[in-house]
Amino acid sequence: MALGRIVGVDGVFIDEVLVLSFETPKSFTGEDVIEIQCHGSEVIVTQIEAQLVLCGARPAERGEFSYRAFLNQKMAIEDLENLADVFASQQPVDLHAIYQRKDGAFHQRLSLLRSLVIQIQAVLDTAVDFSEEYSEVLTQVKAPLSRVIHECSLATHRYESFRYVENIPRIVLAGLPNAGKSSLFNLLLSRYRAIVHSEPGTTRDVIEELIEVDGRKCRIVDTAGIRTALNEIEVQGIELGGSYIKSAQLILYVIDGSVGVSEEDRINLADLTDCPKLIVWNKRDSAEFKADGSFAFQTVEVSASTGDGFNDLWLSIRDQFKKSMSTQSTPLPTHQEYGGLMRAEAIARELESSLWLDCPPEILSELNRRLMTELECMVGGVFVEDVLDRVFNEFCIGK
Repeated sequence: MALGRIVGVDGVFIDEVLVLSFETPKSFTGEDVIEIQCHGSEVIVTQIEAQLVLCGARPAERGEFSYRAFLNQKMAIEDLENLADVFASQQPVDLHAIYQRKDGAFHQRLSLLRSLVIQIQAVLDTAVDFSEEYSEVLTQVKAPLSRVIHECSLATHRYESFRYVENIPRIVLAGLPNAGKSSLFNLLLSRYRAIVHSEPGTTRDVIEELIEVDGRKCRIVDTAGIRTALNEIEVQGIELGGSYIKSAQLILYVIDGSVGVSEEDRINLADLTDCPKLIVWNKRDSAEFKADGSFAFQTVEVSASTGDGFNDLWLSIRDQFKKSMSTQSTPLPTHQEYGGLMRAEAIARELESSLWLDCPPEILSELNRRLMTELECMVGGVFVEDVLDRVFNEFCIGK
């Protein structure tokens, strides 16, 4: 490591830097590498890169350093997959799940699938030899097969939500006009972002901002009040808000506590039965405030204008948010494992359909062997001895 100054070809000083040299094979790529540590200004970095190009260097291609590391046997395929996912991760929980792969967290799930498939094969092979007890034997397939489908679906959904879906969850404010949604939105942001006015219907569009809940990024969304629109602009705003409500991980349904719960509120809440939600009774500072405790959902009382009750609101949001995001605790497969699980789930569902159609056990057994083949690519071979061990352990088939 050496301390020095980088000066342009025109003699103009750019920055004082540290230069590190890595000799083959003791580098990330396994080749000779020079690393320059400069101050973190974008202007400095850009100027240094420009000077290096003038001296004959070229910018690296996308992933070139990782590719060189792979060619020089410094990284395996699974290391490259993990690295790509590290770059794609946006949430601490996803990053933790990627690092857990080395601890075998996901392979424990795959081992469970392997044992279930072996159990199914043992049942089907027994059904071939004992056709008179065919229907009775096949009933033992349904439970483990259903578990296989569930586990595959859970794992593929986890990967899709990480890689292919907007995985920053949303907390959406909903309710009737003038309930105080925008005031609550500003309170949660700790700054004035949404226009607040006593006239109902001030918010006509969707406004969203990033916040953090327990170290996890999420979007807090202020929507137009749920009401009958008076013009085309309001129609579009209300429809857009409705689409955000449907995709929310948590809904904060705001009720004007100075007015009380209306029939429209009850209708709206009935429509939101399947959504995780928290009822927020706003305007607690009003003399007319009256909260209705007849709801089956968790409720909290707050004054968005004075901040009274904010701590209770925040604790309730954290509690509800954790519950709604509980699926994120599922181990995260790699891209290759995701593809294998997609194919395995498709075969398992075909096997389930064939089972209900009373197909011969020979056909069902062959379908399950295809399922085994997919698992072999992820967890290693499933051998004849594995199936025979299960048959002899669980079935009385004579000496």
